[in-house]
Amino acid sequence: MSKKRPKASKPSVGDLVKARVILEQAWVYEQRIERGLPWSAIRAHALRPDKLGGIGRNLSVSALRSMVAAHRAEQGEIVGTRDERIERRQLEYDTLALLARGTITGEVFEPDLSIFEPDPEDSTRTAIEKARAKADIESRVKIAAAKMRGDAAKLLLDVRAAEAKMHGDDAALRIEADVTTHDAVLDELNAALVAMGEEPVKAVES
Repeated sequence: MSKKRPKASKPSVGDLVKARVILEQAWVYEQRIERGLPWSAIRAHALRPDKLGGIGRNLSVSALRSMVAAHRAEQGEIVGTRDERIERRQLEYDTLALLARGTITGEVFEPDLSIFEPDPEDSTRTAIEKARAKADIESRVKIAAAKMRGDAAKLLLDVRAAEAKMHGDDAALRIEADVTTHDAVLDELNAALVAMGEEPVKAVES
């Protein structure tokens, strides 16, 4: 006669609550530390039900901060280590550098200026006004593009400086940018740097 297996004991309410708290703390940690979301966005996401990626709770910023700290303490050295922070920061720097390079090398928005094209039926005065308006818009677009690329170039330099500091390489006074684009793009980057009073960069030879 076979013996009956003892029934597995059901988890207590306390065990279920503890497991839920651990899951919620891990969720908040992921949103804040791994994804880098602001507290306001985390609060909004937390209101969503579990099936929509939230935890179904209305939490204050102080409560969210406490949950991140609790998860860090619970995991000990598994999370929040120096190597982990450096790796996460490096990924952020890489993303910023990619965006900056895309802005520097990307195509500039060109508005439709066809309405300013000369028409045989235009009077001389109208033709002159159209030409002036077209030239003014083109000039404004070029200035805006130069500023945008200049800001991107400054961001790229700031990222490189932050990387050097993070890795302990900030003793050098000159920052070399690894430029792998065509000469025309490099010229545009250097023009933006010179306009900001920065030293031009050289392409890294492979």
